[in-house]
Amino acid sequence: MGQTGPAAAMCGIYLLVALLAALNAGRRGGPHGGRLWRRIAALMALLAFWRLLGAQGWMIQWLRGWSQAAALYDQRRLVQVPVLYLTLGGLYLAWRRWGGSLRRGRATTAWVAAMALAGLAVMRAISLHGTDAILYYPIGPLHLHHIIDLALTVTVGACALLARLRPSPQHRARLY
Repeated sequence: MGQTGPAAAMCGIYLLVALLAALNAGRRGGPHGGRLWRRIAALMALLAFWRLLGAQGWMIQWLRGWSQAAALYDQRRLVQVPVLYLTLGGLYLAWRRWGGSLRRGRATTAWVAAMALAGLAVMRAISLHGTDAILYYPIGPLHLHHIIDLALTVTVGACALLARLRPSPQHRARLY
């Protein structure tokens, strides 16, 4: 594993956000009920373990070794770009299929932010040079992708916490 302190801290934050989302899973009300919160919790937990296990680094090294062995390393963009588009397209379809309506609500906002986190993980793993130049742009002691990661994680966590502490007007109407 050998994760750095900040990476391990982000894993802990992901798991905390997953727990907050899971606490909302048993609730009824709103356009999505608890199913969407369960999906958000599962996705956040999956992202935490992806990061904790260093799966991104392993995948990059395995793909680099495979492409060098197959003499495809110089043409890796021919594979990276379609894989990026297919994966991001798959995330979009998952978003639409499992909760991506245009309805307003905390669960929908959290789902969009969680799917964006998954997209960010994919973009970091595929590691296109142009994308990396943007994502790894230094801003003080952090890179741009750290700030995006934190902002999206805080968005999911805040939505989960607000849904837990202050039920939506639709949910409150059903309680009374």
